[in-house]
Amino acid sequence: LCSINDNFTALGRPITEAVSLSNPANVEYQVVRTTLLPGLLKTLQHNKSMSFTGGFKLFEISDVVLPDKEHVVTETVVGAKNARRVCATYAGP
Repeated sequence: LCSINDNFTALGRPITEAVSLSNPANVEYQVVRTTLLPGLLKTLQHNKSMSFTGGFKLFEISDVVLPDKEHVVTETVVGAKNARRVCATYAGP
């Protein structure tokens, strides 16, 4: 789960359709993520003060949730599909 800002605006992506929660706990958990990139960037941000002389390598293999209009059952059951993604980053000397 992530915010619309993290998933779209902060990445400079246009706001497109995403599976949203009907009653989110707060603004940080509005939609189901459609990309893995915000999580990796947040991890880099939280670790930027650390000293990594050999570089910082990070990856994630996980599912994202994408809208799927072909499999909508009812108005209250959102059509969605999981898609496996891989995201990696390297920050170093």
